[in-house]
Amino acid sequence: MRLRVEFSPGSALDSRIATGVDADLLVSPADFSEPFLSNGQLVAGSRANFARSVVAFAVRAGTSKPDIRSTESLRQALLDARSISYSRGASGLQFIDLAQRLGILDEVKLKTVLPHPGELVGSVVARGAAEIGVQQVSELLPVPGIEVVSPLPPELRKDIIYSISSFSGRRGGAVASAFSEFLRSPVVAPVLKKHGLEPF
Repeated sequence: MRLRVEFSPGSALDSRIATGVDADLLVSPADFSEPFLSNGQLVAGSRANFARSVVAFAVRAGTSKPDIRSTESLRQALLDARSISYSRGASGLQFIDLAQRLGILDEVKLKTVLPHPGELVGSVVARGAAEIGVQQVSELLPVPGIEVVSPLPPELRKDIIYSISSFSGRRGGAVASAFSEFLRSPVVAPVLKKHGLEPF
């Protein structure tokens, strides 16, 4: 059996699904699937969580790492940074919420450098366009030329849960269920960990 896999940034998922997508399964942050479970485009009760991800900071390799071990030091690091890049997906939404909670959203927006379409935040940092990059660890690790700074303080950390859901009206229900089980199996767990994800 051959799988056809298509990747789409979080910011494009809503419009792609809303206008109709030829797929059996959706693998995404759990929050993204909620409206489509509600409107019937995804099968109610089909969602299964399989991994957790956390947001981290990144800096260009060889530069000094900011102190983000506490809420106050993280806040100061963001205020001191000349430029900050974050994604338009789940990690970016979480970061915007974080900046708002810290009371510095306006300051952060003034120094924001958004990635080009399809570009990882780490690449923005690696090419020197942003001093600090904020994205999920799993999306920072593959980027050369950067160093990942330890995850956010526990009181500010919020897991991003990845899930798999079935699209309505598809005929591959058994195959979809089998793939869902596979993603949550012990065989896959070491692969998830290698790429910065924690098995659910």
